[in-house]
Amino acid sequence: MTHPKTRRPPQPQPRTWRESVEWGRKAIHISSSILAIWVLLIDEHLCTIGLAAATVFVISIDMARLATKRWALWFYRTFPLIFRRD
Repeated sequence: MTHPKTRRPPQPQPRTWRESVEWGRKAIHISSSILAIWVLLIDEHLCTIGLAAATVFVISIDMARLATKRWALWFYRTFPLIFRRD
């Protein structure tokens, strides 16, 4: 039996790989949205359109991957360079 003073308090469970990836995706969405708003305030319309399109593209891919397999397969077939195995 262990001594009560040598017992460690319970540690919180570390994040799983998938949870870490999901937090990374959220950070990318937030930072790209902030960047698009900042560029809009600078009055560079071409950059704003490009950043907004990239933001919508990334968010739609993530939603498709999380929502239904059929949408994810359509995206992967349409844009094969973004295919990932996870």
